[in-house]
Amino acid sequence: MEIIRKMAGLGSTWPVRPHPLSAAFYVCNKNGVPFLFTVHDLIDLLAYIEENIEHFSAHATEYSQDAWREAFDKARGDKQKTQSLAWTMSGNQTRSLFSMVSKAIHAVNFEGQPYNDNRTVITPETVRRTIEALTKGTEQAVDNKASLPNRPIQGRVAGATSLLISGPPGTGKTFMADEIAHEAPDSVVMRTTFASGTSHGDFVGQVDAPDFDFKPGPFLTAYAHAIGNPDRRVFLIIEEINRGNMNAIFGEVFTMMDRDPSGRGRYGVTPQKALADWVTKATGQCCDELRMPQNLWLLATKNSLDDSVHPMDTAFVRRWEQVHLRVDYTKVPDRDVRIVTGQGRDISIAYREFLKRLNKYLLEKVGLDEDRIIGPYFVPHHKIRGDGRLNWEIPGYLWDRLKNRKRELLFRSSIKTAGDAQAYLEQDRRIFSNDFLEALQSPAADTDDDED
Repeated sequence: MEIIRKMAGLGSTWPVRPHPLSAAFYVCNKNGVPFLFTVHDLIDLLAYIEENIEHFSAHATEYSQDAWREAFDKARGDKQKTQSLAWTMSGNQTRSLFSMVSKAIHAVNFEGQPYNDNRTVITPETVRRTIEALTKGTEQAVDNKASLPNRPIQGRVAGATSLLISGPPGTGKTFMADEIAHEAPDSVVMRTTFASGTSHGDFVGQVDAPDFDFKPGPFLTAYAHAIGNPDRRVFLIIEEINRGNMNAIFGEVFTMMDRDPSGRGRYGVTPQKALADWVTKATGQCCDELRMPQNLWLLATKNSLDDSVHPMDTAFVRRWEQVHLRVDYTKVPDRDVRIVTGQGRDISIAYREFLKRLNKYLLEKVGLDEDRIIGPYFVPHHKIRGDGRLNWEIPGYLWDRLKNRKRELLFRSSIKTAGDAQAYLEQDRRIFSNDFLEALQSPAADTDDDED
């Protein structure tokens, strides 16, 4: 989309990057952590600003964190009117949010003029023109939708990338990979999962010992499909990529992952004869080198919560585009959960608020790393108990994660084993410490530090 490309071209400490497939983009904070927005999200946000223009028009010059937050606070009459991620970011990522709005307004109203990331002009006229331009661009994208998913470049699909998706457990990494892969209606999607025993032969391919036939792995299968079908998008989703020894598993694919702007590999590698013969037979094309096709996407999910995972070296990581998903509490379903206090009364609390306060406690009191807190999909929504009792998955996971003193900060001291904790939960007995129960009943607070 042209406006997003213009926004991405504006130099900034808080850059915007277009989504590789759809009318969406990433806005990054100063640490490079990206947040995914659709164009419709941006339109909704600008419409909200337009509706409350009296609160926002005062901030038409220099950026001020306090003033920008105050504008949202004064306009918070109806939370449902605010785009959900923008609502969250208005509290703890105000600088990134301001930069996104500033870029959109500048791209539409002030093209060709010098851009200042610390300034914007919010008036009824500039906001309305920006909304209209974005809406028009979205309508054009919808009109052209039949041709966009497989936009031909000399008869071929191009623009493939390698995307690494990371984040705490339950933040929707697999869901995001699936959403990207299935966005084009005729995409070919393949999937594999790495484990500690996954080998190069498992991933790429190897000669099968009994009959000496070459057996392709998921990468080579996806590669051959992309070569044989240059007019289609092919996606290989790699789940739990860092559970395996990535350097050993990827081997020569590591070299192939350097891509040019079209998505085609910059460098080819010479294949072994058995592999080359299999590719030639599978594609009908002579295979004298392996080079990453421009229509083959690699989408990988990275889970760093396990102690057994393999670290990623810098050379490997820099060959991927990266998205880090944070906990989005707006994705938590509207359910209540009942927490037993053991004092003759239980705590009934919204599931969303329970996760907020639990994660805050884990970060601030227990000292748990951010990558180990709990996301909205940690317990699949259809598995959340209908009677309001807490699913064992959450305390069970935390019992395994926490050790010794840290475990005692969350769980009552009389619980000595995971079996005890599960039995207490099923018997409607208190499992949490008094300190955590007090925190659970304290006033709500932001769960994230501001990164301005």
